[in-house]
Amino acid sequence: MNAPHTLATLCLTLIASSACALDDAEHDLGESDATSSSDGETHDEPPGYTVVDPRAQYLGRSSAEWGAAWWAWALALPGTGHPLLGGTADCALGQSGPVLFIGSLAGASLRSDRGGALRRCTVSSDTAVLVPIVNVTRDNVGAAPDDHATDAQLAAAARSYVDDMDIVALVVDGDVLSAAALAHHRAGAHRGRYALPDADSVLERFGVAVTERTVDPSFGDGIYVMLELEPGLHTLDIAALDVRDPADDLDDLVIEVSYELDVRDGIDESHPHP
Repeated sequence: MNAPHTLATLCLTLIASSACALDDAEHDLGESDATSSSDGETHDEPPGYTVVDPRAQYLGRSSAEWGAAWWAWALALPGTGHPLLGGTADCALGQSGPVLFIGSLAGASLRSDRGGALRRCTVSSDTAVLVPIVNVTRDNVGAAPDDHATDAQLAAAARSYVDDMDIVALVVDGDVLSAAALAHHRAGAHRGRYALPDADSVLERFGVAVTERTVDPSFGDGIYVMLELEPGLHTLDIAALDVRDPADDLDDLVIEVSYELDVRDGIDESHPHP
């Protein structure tokens, strides 16, 4: 198994060709499946995966609806043992069924010279994998009533977070999905809702004063890629970069995580997503 890419090798070496720059993405749907290998070459053999067309509903849900479901899953889990807080937690905790949700580490800001996080998961061959490259949800949890934002302001804040990303990248089994491809997987601002656990919520771990356990509305946005993987070993490298202060790279927001997925036949699934 190849070592995970760092953001430096994954994106910064490709930026001259704008392969990872979301702002420079072409918007011709004919380019939406464009990939190249991480060594810059194009391979003729068929890949062991399928990138699901983001223009079509998948199992009755749009990309925005899958994004809302992702947040409902991620925020329903207690912080202890949460699969997005690092450690060796089970990737499938709190979920199973036809789609496996994965993601970057919550609150992570990993510089490329440190290398990204690496997660290993076992996946059923009849389960798709939802991969958020960058995603966000905005709501009024923890805000004083006089400071509550309107629905329009929350939606705009979610859009702005994704708009501000200078670089986004996904590498699947060594194939780099182009920025044009990823642009088509953006869900757009959408409304959702979620329920927090009675105690030990992820939000409380990040200092948010939680006064309600059911949050409605929340407004999200993000780039979500749905993958169907053939049995075998697969690697995913996910990266995003927001250069917030060109004079201080320690202020940059850096998302960097790699997954090694062991896709197998015959794994039992029984607990669907909310």
